[in-house]
Amino acid sequence: MEPEVDYVIMEALSGNMTIKVPIGSLEDVGVRSAMEMADVELLFKVLRSGPTDELRNWSRRFKDNEQRILSGDVYLIAEVVRNLSKRGGDSHVSHGERKLLDTARQAVQGEIELALGIFSEEASQRLDEELGLTAEQTRR
Repeated sequence: MEPEVDYVIMEALSGNMTIKVPIGSLEDVGVRSAMEMADVELLFKVLRSGPTDELRNWSRRFKDNEQRILSGDVYLIAEVVRNLSKRGGDSHVSHGERKLLDTARQAVQGEIELALGIFSEEASQRLDEELGLTAEQTRR
């Protein structure tokens, strides 16, 4: 007879997906608690700061941003959102970078939704505000 295992059951924000993770494996798969208000303030500070992607070569910049997203670190992902959003009006932003921006935005917006207990549209607006984007620059 196998030992009884307790699970954490999570519902994904997008799509109709339920995820069951054994409690003993939470850290291994990267599950963590929602951000505290101090963490959200730090996230907003990252979004408000100036862009740091000095890389002119788009392929190198793409790889760097992709690695930041794959890291799972919300602050590094916020840097991707900030950097690519500030480049958004630039005709040199590739289709691949736009897809990276969409992926990174979704992750950061989800963090804001959970931490502040707000709905998707409000979190998207708050994200745009923190980025200092005008109505023409928003990517909805």
